[in-house]
Amino acid sequence: MRRTVTTDGVALASGSHTFQKGDKVVMWYPAANRDPAVFRDPEVFDIARSPNNHVAFGGPGPHFCLGAHLARLELNVAFKMLYDRYPDITSVGEPVMLRSNFVNGIKHLRPRIHHDARGERVIRDRQQRYDHHAEPARSRQRAATG
Repeated sequence: MRRTVTTDGVALASGSHTFQKGDKVVMWYPAANRDPAVFRDPEVFDIARSPNNHVAFGGPGPHFCLGAHLARLELNVAFKMLYDRYPDITSVGEPVMLRSNFVNGIKHLRPRIHHDARGERVIRDRQQRYDHHAEPARSRQRAATG
């Protein structure tokens, strides 16, 4: 998000810099939640970090996202279903990070999923991503016909 300062003498809360009218200011989204004064090891992904006063979904206050609770619920359900079906999921190699000034995230992450609870073959790599649903049905047909 880019803005132009409209008033002379606007200071950062820390007092480390004062802006003048006409200065351009950019909010650096990937820097969110990375303040070492707030977060221990801010560059390390720690799902159990505590306290976790992050600013996702607009942070606390008037800009809090009204859909935050639904988004969290959807993610919890999606990951629970994923891990229930594929308890042995692992990643193949390191994730490829998205290069952007506006969002931070993973661009590519190759999963390795072995067998589901029914013993059927599922996604092992990108090559099989599109035909993994059809293969178990063909295998069952071959087994039934001998």
